Amino acid sequence: EVSDFDRDGYEEVLISNASLNLYFTPNNGGALFELDYKPATVNLLDTMTRRPESYHEKLRQLAENKAAARNRAEDEGGEQIASIHDLVLTKEEGLENLLFYDWYRRLALVDHFLGPGVTLPDFSRCDYDEAGDFVAGAYEQSSTENGKGVSVRLWRDGEVQAAEGTVKLRVEKEVFLPKDAAEIRVTHRVKNLDAVPCALWFGVEWDFALLAGDAPDRNYVFPGKTVEDTRLRSMGEVAEVTEVRLEDAWLNLRIALHLVQQATVWRFPIETISQSEGGFERVYQSSVVLPHWRFELAPGETWETQARLHISSLP
Repeated sequence: EVSDFDRDGYEEVLISNASLNLYFTPNNGGALFELDYKPATVNLLDTMTRRPESYHEKLRQLAENKAAARNRAEDEGGEQIASIHDLVLTKEEGLENLLFYDWYRRLALVDHFLGPGVTLPDFSRCDYDEAGDFVAGAYEQSSTENGKGVSVRLWRDGEVQAAEGTVKLRVEKEVFLPKDAAEIRVTHRVKNLDAVPCALWFGVEWDFALLAGDAPDRNYVFPGKTVEDTRLRSMGEVAEVTEVRLEDAWLNLRIALHLVQQATVWRFPIETISQSEGGFERVYQSSVVLPHWRFELAPGETWETQARLHISSLP
């Protein structure tokens, strides 16, 4: 189905089977903005994008007041005395340092071209060099259906700022939803449309919204890999990955992302800073998984990779 589902003036693409609903936004990066897993009645992409809030300035001011009070106490050789204006509570120290804001909407199947020198902390803060114009650019789309399932094809001709200069590329992603399975199969193709070769750093962002980032029964699993911190709130990098799982025992749910081509995988949480009656607090929203690859393309050459996302109950 193609319709303006969210009444934003642009058409969305909706496909479904007995287990899954998938909602694509061609106008916004050709991304997947909703993924409903029907057996658990949950939207696995129900996250928040980090935006400025009016009360964030109050948190910054509170931190400045506390720092000034500490400095005065040190200068005067006495104890710090808080004023009534400083009695706004924070549930942990340093929250003002976690006020990060996203310049694009947090979705799934977001196509990134990273600039040289980008680090995981940079990317997690959304303070990094995005070399391409694909993240929020408009994609074209077509869909086909047969007895085996439904395919949605999304593509965009855009540009990347590479070491060789501005290079024209086509990014195409084809998503196949089988008729009777709780999985999707994704093929990505990147084609060099220019007359010069180029070296690229390409990643595909998935943003999974589960219920808690710190609970002991909600974890990452990297089969065959040793990972010290497996919490859904954890941040880290794992190399040579062909499978990553997110498991939530409370929902009795496993999300398994299988990669045909080995990738380096970054993971980190999306956390917002909220104000409640108890004060300022950090709130887990979702877990970002970014498999990424480095490769070179000659003029006219196409690079291709496949992934399979399978959703099931825990064994």
